[in-house]
Amino acid sequence: MGRALAPDVRGVGSALIAQVRTAATDAGAHKVYWLTQSGNATARRLYDSLATDTGFVHYQMEL
Repeated sequence: MGRALAPDVRGVGSALIAQVRTAATDAGAHKVYWLTQSGNATARRLYDSLATDTGFVHYQMEL
């Protein structure tokens, strides 16, 4: 279970995403996306309330 956020940081993630959305809209973008760790339950609860989970998991290979 995720840990509780201190009252002074609660809402910061939502505000940041709102600012990114505004900047992207102003720039003419049609969508924004981001990555998070699959086990980051606290962040994923927020993201699930604001955006669509596409079901993709990101992989990368160092070269």
